[in-house]
Amino acid sequence: MPTLSTKPMHALTPSWRIFIEDNWSALAAGQHITVPTVVGHPRGAGFRSLGIAEWVGQARDWARSLPDGSRLHVHEHPTGQLVVHRDRHDPDQGFWSMVQHIATETTTGAVVGLALVGVGVFYGVKAVSKRG
Repeated sequence: MPTLSTKPMHALTPSWRIFIEDNWSALAAGQHITVPTVVGHPRGAGFRSLGIAEWVGQARDWARSLPDGSRLHVHEHPTGQLVVHRDRHDPDQGFWSMVQHIATETTTGAVVGLALVGVGVFYGVKAVSKRG
């Protein structure tokens, strides 16, 4: 687990800090976890509102960068339910991190990857058939 006392985590509320510590193994394993109401809203714990995120039914998105280059990502659903997961790559850490995040952690990245493989196979087969 990243050290929570380093600068990016220092402003966490005690309830968020405890919640993250108690659930770190699950978050590190990529699980999505419902945040209990008593933990509080991410806005008050130093999370920032995201302007862009892959839509999975949420009304808003919140993010908090972590010292290890990952980030916590909270989906705020229209019902008020909060669901948090850990993105292994924080897109705000630079271009390469953004590319890694999109390619490995989004449906869009998977679809684009499959399309590129399909195009490669198509042109590979076409090139081989022209030789024969």
